[in-house]
Amino acid sequence: MTATRRGSSLWLDALSTMAEQFVRKEQRWLHVYSDCHIDRGKRSHALQELEDDIDHARLAGLILVCGPDALRGTPALQRHGLARIILGAPFPAYRFPAIISQPTHSRAMRYFQEQGRRRLGIITTFHYRNQIDPSLQCAREHGLETARSWVHYLDERVPYPARTVTELLMSLPAEKRPDALYINDDHLVSEAVSGVADAGVQVPQELTIVAHANFPSIQPTPIPVTYLGYDTETALHTALQCLDLQLAGKKVPEVTRLDPVFDFERTPGHS
Repeated sequence: MTATRRGSSLWLDALSTMAEQFVRKEQRWLHVYSDCHIDRGKRSHALQELEDDIDHARLAGLILVCGPDALRGTPALQRHGLARIILGAPFPAYRFPAIISQPTHSRAMRYFQEQGRRRLGIITTFHYRNQIDPSLQCAREHGLETARSWVHYLDERVPYPARTVTELLMSLPAEKRPDALYINDDHLVSEAVSGVADAGVQVPQELTIVAHANFPSIQPTPIPVTYLGYDTETALHTALQCLDLQLAGKKVPEVTRLDPVFDFERTPGHS
């Protein structure tokens, strides 16, 4: 499995941790090539290791998690006969099957509606700016109103301002602040929820919070949160099943969709 370096993404960290558990539980060899990249023509150690394993036919298949730019011009993308599956958006110019995460906003808005909420605030990142208009449209369809001052874009690499931004938002008078808060990036969850606690808002009495998670990994919070996101074990199981189909010479769907789940929907004891 290829990935960018650990610590650069909580999703990748969760996948890498789950891959290590797979080796112990499933008795299948699953190696993470962390930090694959080419910098000024020089290949990283992980990429050199990956290319050596491909050249010596040590790999049955490859789960591609990092983007195509990190692997362009390498055997990881060009070697004929190597089974591959993309865990993420399809790569332009490469017809590899892909597993795509379905957006979470539809389920989040329906949940807010079921909880009787009417005013929506969003804490998000610049990375997801293209998803906000569909989220706001979905909110309106579920009877939720919002305001420009209730939607805040932050940098997931520097999550600390999320605490102050959320505290200021939730310090407004009750009738002028959100009663539903959607945090759609797990990098911001701990700081944003701490800002709610700093403002003294009662949760869940006055506010319902839905926060992103990559299960089983969740970010710690000082007050109750409902988590919504993707199960890394399911994602890896699905990727391996797609590789197994390819290796057996069977047809694999061009796109397989990974549905989001709430924490309360997961099977008790599901790791």
